[in-house]
This record gives sequence, C-alpha cells and structure tokens, in this order.
Amino acid sequence: MEPESIIPPRSEATDYLYSLINKNVRITTTDSRMFRGSFKCTDSEANIALKHTYEYRHPPPPKPEDVAAGTTIKQDMTSRFLGLVVVPGQHIVKIEVEEFTSQMGGGGGGGNKNPTAAAATTTPHYGDVAMTNQMEGNVTDQTENIMAAIQR
Repeated sequence: MEPESIIPPRSEATDYLYSLINKNVRITTTDSRMFRGSFKCTDSEANIALKHTYEYRHPPPPKPEDVAAGTTIKQDMTSRFLGLVVVPGQHIVKIEVEEFTSQMGGGGGGGNKNPTAAAATTTPHYGDVAMTNQMEGNVTDQTENIMAAIQR
C-alpha cells in the first residue's frame, strides 16, 4: 500500500471534473446536434465520453409545396439511442449539466451547492423528452467551466 504523501493533491479543476462523473449532461455540437448522456471522462483534447447517450437532431425542413401559405408547422427533434460515445472536443459548442432538486443545495439531498444552479435556464422540449422543468430540475450552461478545467 502506498503512503498518501506520494499521491499528488488534486487541483480544484480536477475536483470539478470528478464532481461531474455520472451526472447527466447535454452537449451541443457545431452541426446543431445535441447529445444527452452520463458524463464519464474527458482528455486533454477536450473530447468527452458519455454513456447511455441519446442523439437529438433537427428534422429536415418541409418542402415548400407541402406547406400551405400562412401555416405554422411544429417539428420535434428526432432522437436515437447511441450508447457509449466520444464527442470530439473541437466540435463542442455548449455543455449543460442537468441537476435535479435532490442534487442542488437546499433541495433535500444535500448534494451540489452550485450557486449558479438557481439561475438555470428554461429549456425546450426535445422530441419525447421534456428536458428539465417536468422533472423538477435545472440545467446550467457549464461550457466555460468545463473547458477551463480540462485545459488545466
């Protein structure tokens, strides 16, 4: 067994990344796809591995001849289950962390005390998944925090 003094102390950035393991995240890419899965790991190139991942994409626009003048058409994003994926860091535009009431400070579970959780954004519905408010949770955009932590 190794003495604890040999193991270097973890930095604040590393601790932050460790705190994200197994949390649900949503990653938006440059081609407007959105991946929703459980954060597993990252590397120095900012590639992010997700497990139990669903991919959401916008359907193609309807043909003009199929749409009557002045008609509004609602289209849900299409989704498919991918499983384990690695999202290339160079294509990541936005990273959002989903936190449910039980994970937030004061929410009963004593979990994450993230002060930005209270200022989370309202999110749209993606296909058959109402992303947050229906499940009594919040989503926070953590793109800058995560990318800064990876680069340290």
